[in-house]
Amino acid sequence: MAWYDELIPAVRGMVGDDGATPSFTDAQLKTLAAVSATQLHLEVPAFADTYTVAIATPAITPDPSADAVYMALLALKTACAVSRGQVVKTAGQAIRWKEGRSEMDLRDAFRARLAAADGNWCAAYATALGDHRKGELAAGEFARAVVTPARQSQSAATL
Repeated sequence: MAWYDELIPAVRGMVGDDGATPSFTDAQLKTLAAVSATQLHLEVPAFADTYTVAIATPAITPDPSADAVYMALLALKTACAVSRGQVVKTAGQAIRWKEGRSEMDLRDAFRARLAAADGNWCAAYATALGDHRKGELAAGEFARAVVTPARQSQSAATL
């Protein structure tokens, strides 16, 4: 099984894009995962020594599927990127309209989506990255990291 066969369904579930008509194609998520992998390599240089990323293809070689820590961090980084992209899309719809007594304000939807992106997957990624740097993100952490967005409020020791 290739890395993207595991990662794409995980990311879809994390960002709520797993319905009958998903917002993102597998190809889009695969490319976004490759971009996220490149960023991950900048933050954890040891991964760049182990894995090579080709964004144009997109590919990660050798296949990192067996590296649970890498896959957990990559899933969280990709989910963060997807959430941030959704925030940018919502920003274009964050308007306030008023005419006479009628008023419509969609800015709160933008604020809520921004808070969700920052407070869930991006924060969970930052926490997991910090845990990894401290040697506290064990190989069996993939499922825990992926299914617990509220993780940012807890340390690895309490989970």
